[in-house]
Amino acid sequence: MTQTYIVKKGDTLAQIAEMFYGTRNWKPIYEANRKLIGLDTNTIVPDQQLVIPDLYTVQTGDTLTRIAKSYYGNPFDWPRIYRANRDVIGDNPRQIIPGQLLVIPY
Repeated sequence: MTQTYIVKKGDTLAQIAEMFYGTRNWKPIYEANRKLIGLDTNTIVPDQQLVIPDLYTVQTGDTLTRIAKSYYGNPFDWPRIYRANRDVIGDNPRQIIPGQLLVIPY
């Protein structure tokens, strides 16, 4: 389930990512909030409400349709996941690899 976070003074996207994901990979948070944040990723301000998208680690035997059914209740929603992760997955949505970390868009 997608969460939200209210930015506090001194926060950075990397710090927020570490709080939620245990990694400083801030890109999923930025992509989910690009319209709010704008082009400068260093300009988050206190009291902004950021969407924190879910992340999913691909397991052996997973497919995008199976993941979509699990999150959205509809296997035909797999293109939403693919579009959000094309840079991770590559050109073939059928070739997801166990261990890949995928953003689950809201």
